[in-house]
Formats: sequence, C-alpha cells, structure tokens
Amino acid sequence: QGEDNAVSGLDFSESGEIVATYRGGMVHLFDSRGSGAAPDEPVRQIRSYGGHANVETFLKEARFLSGGRFVATGSDCGNLFVWHKSSGKLIRKIRADGCVVNGVAAHPALSLIMTCGIDSSVKVFDVGEDEIPAPADATDDADQPSGRIRLPLSMRGGKAVVTVTEAQEMLLAGERAKTRGNDTFKAKKIEEAAAHYHDAIRLLAGFHAPTPGVARETETLLAMSRLNLAACSLQLKEWVSAGQLCSQVLAVLPGNPKALFRRAQALMEQHDFEGARRDVVLALEKEPDDPGLRRLLGEIKKKDADRKLKHKKAFAKLFASTSPS
Repeated sequence: QGEDNAVSGLDFSESGEIVATYRGGMVHLFDSRGSGAAPDEPVRQIRSYGGHANVETFLKEARFLSGGRFVATGSDCGNLFVWHKSSGKLIRKIRADGCVVNGVAAHPALSLIMTCGIDSSVKVFDVGEDEIPAPADATDDADQPSGRIRLPLSMRGGKAVVTVTEAQEMLLAGERAKTRGNDTFKAKKIEEAAAHYHDAIRLLAGFHAPTPGVARETETLLAMSRLNLAACSLQLKEWVSAGQLCSQVLAVLPGNPKALFRRAQALMEQHDFEGARRDVVLALEKEPDDPGLRRLLGEIKKKDADRKLKHKKAFAKLFASTSPS
C-alpha cells in the first residue's frame, strides 16, 4: 500500500469486518470472511479513511461505533475522527484532547464513548440526538425508514477541550474577572462584584485542564472565585447560594477555614445552629486563635439560646391558655 505497515490499532465487527489504523498512514476496512478456500487467504480491503494524522505516537486505536455503522480513530491534531463506514464520508471531527488523541473506547451497553490522549483527563461523549441525511451509498442504513442517521457525538458536560496555551489564556481571563470583582467589592458595589465573580467561574469551569499543573491552577482560582462570590451572597442575604458555593469549595479543599466560616454564617442565618456550630469548630481546629471565628461561635450560641428561650415562652403561653380555670 506504499505506507508504513505497522498497525497501531484494530477492531472487529460482529459481521466479520476488521478496521485497522496504520502508523503514518490511513485507516483501512477489511472483510475477514474471505471465500474459505485456504487458511492463508488474504483478507479483502473494502474501504480506506483519511484526513487524520498518526505519526507522533504509536498508540492510536481504531473502533467500530454504533453497531458497526461508524469507524473512529484519534489523531495527532487532538481531534477524534468519525467516518460513516459504508460511504467513507467524514461526519465528525471533534476536539477531544489538547494535544493528541490515542485511545477510543465504546461502552458495551450505553451510548457512551471515551477518549484519552496526552491530556490529564479522559473525555466522555454521548451519542447525540442530531441527525443528518444518510449518504447516497450508505448501504448499512437501508433499514432506516427516515433516510437519516444519528450523528455521534456530543461532549458530555459541555466542557471545551483546549491546549495548554489556550488554557493559560482562559486562566488569565478568569484572573482578570476575579480582580475586577475584588475591586468592585472593595468599592461596596456588591451586585457588580458578584457579576464579575460569576464571569470568572464560568470561564474557569468551562474547559478540561490539559495538564495536572493547569488543573491545580484552575482549581485554586476557581475556589477563590467561589469564596468571593459567597461573600457577595452573604452581603446580599442570599444564604442558600452562599452555603452552596462554600460546599463546592469544601468538596475540593476539605477543611478550608474561610469556606467553613462563610458557610457557618449562611447556616446561622437559616437557623441551622447545629450545622453552623459544627463548621466553626472544624475551622477552629485549623485556626484556633482566629478572633472572627471566636466571635461567630459566640453569636451562634447566643442566637440559638434566644431561639430556645422564645420557643419555651411560646409553649408556656400556649399551655397556660389551654389549662382549666
């Protein structure tokens, strides 16, 4: 075939076909059933698929998808290539890695596909609901009464797949949005500050971190933005939102004193004094001499005591009015 004969990946269909991807070459579809005349009879090549690149790594896998109606492989450009098997038409070219896509795996039962490559994360795709007209020579779609085929794939979760350079640009944009939030918060423009923090969170939560280092930077900046937004929510008396933001931070930074402090404030305002007290006690284990935590604990105890006294008086008055004369 005039190309490197090293096979980097292959897959078998239930109908006896083989798809193979070659290092430095194309993806080829073979019919392995043959005529049965001889054990060493060569398999017949049916079709070839191109447009991708398989040079940088010798790890590319080839896969049949959606019951063998599609063929997929990764590429050095960071895209997942999906062809319609019978027509050879490229129907999807999806960004699936910040550098190189190597692995492709289809779930045996669910409509899910996973890819991996140089990035630090595995990507999960759904088989989407979108449809396109079936190619004219799509013989394997003859049983589709609508004459249309479902397109794989859509990224589950909707996060963008970016390069390291693109991720650094998004981190910088998120940092700028957070800084604008800090400046407007100091100027006591709380609603405007909250809008800036929302922008920072949207930017930072909208992409897959391509490396562990970028993931750590993103996680730290995202946590700071959520904590600052929680401070805005407390100022705006949005107690539930403030608590939820702090819980998101604590899910990735367990025991963070600032998150515990602000969640305790939110819980206290919702009259969850037990939960508020628990958070303050946990925060004091990290910051035992923090005066703000000590004051908050005293405020929680006082409000809880006042509530209990109020309830006690209410019950006493109720029973007094119902006692016999």
